[in-house]
Amino acid sequence: MSFLPGLFKGVAAVLSVLALVAFESVAAPTASFVMSPPGNPVVNQMVQFTDKSSSIPTSWLWNFGDGQSSTQESPTHQYLAPGNYTVSLTATNATGSTVAQQSLIVSPEDVLRLNAPHPFSVTLAARDQRTGNTGEGVAIPQNDLFGFFSIPDLTQNRDNPEVFVKVLDGRPINGQFWVFYGGLTDLEYTLTVTELPTGRAKMFFKAGGSACGGFDTSGFNFTPTPTPTPTPTPTPTPPAVTVVDLVATRFVWTFTSGGTNFGSSFRMQTGQPYQLRVRGGDPGEGSAHGFSGFPGLGVSGFGLTASDRVVNITPTAGQVGNHFFACTQPSCGVGHPNMVASIQVVP
Repeated sequence: MSFLPGLFKGVAAVLSVLALVAFESVAAPTASFVMSPPGNPVVNQMVQFTDKSSSIPTSWLWNFGDGQSSTQESPTHQYLAPGNYTVSLTATNATGSTVAQQSLIVSPEDVLRLNAPHPFSVTLAARDQRTGNTGEGVAIPQNDLFGFFSIPDLTQNRDNPEVFVKVLDGRPINGQFWVFYGGLTDLEYTLTVTELPTGRAKMFFKAGGSACGGFDTSGFNFTPTPTPTPTPTPTPTPPAVTVVDLVATRFVWTFTSGGTNFGSSFRMQTGQPYQLRVRGGDPGEGSAHGFSGFPGLGVSGFGLTASDRVVNITPTAGQVGNHFFACTQPSCGVGHPNMVASIQVVP
């Protein structure tokens, strides 16, 4: 058995050589990582950073772009202020190290940012039709296409999704970007969707007492309209003011007992001055209805009485779209959820 010590020494030498060869064959890692949500979080949202580096790193150094760092393999991080940040990961092993970088945009907590190549911002304003209390939506991003809103001002729960929003690029089909939305709430809410490259915005209103959603596949045309060569023209005569007597015509804002709606929309042309006469209640009815105004047209809301109020509006090209308005008095009586209508601004 005297040959055994020599055999063991030979095996140990072979193993040492193999270990040295294996060690020398390990390459420096190629740093890589992913973020969740992918590049569109909001302030105070927990962002998960996951290492995807090759060649088995043994140490990691994260720089989150806001002055904070981490040496964990796959850390989480919260951003305390909105802004543009550059995140870097340095992945290291015994052979060397490499660096990977990605950019992310952190939005205010009430802004859902979608469709990064041609971005849109979405905000939500809600109202409890039972109490009249109002609240802003808190964004819960999921990915580049869709996200949710919670309404903690009214529900006292920041993590409970109440409204779903999705923006799709439908240009290959009809040249438009598409907006879909739906909710798991009976609260009244208004979504404002803004196309960030152009500043164009559209509003979508859901009345209280229902839980339905909607969609719009006809807006936000990405293809710019060619600008024609200007030709000299005489100075045009200013357009005459169009008077829309909402009281005399019983359009929208005059209701019978029970809240019957005598119209659902009125069309306005851009550049045309309008004067609206509004009253909060039927003559002789003895009740008044609050007027929410048209935020997208720069008209503030106000409480109405039996007397008339005059609203002057001259829509601009940037205000094309539907502008909803509704009764803001929670105690106006039977039929209140039906007291919703819109102004449609067209080119």
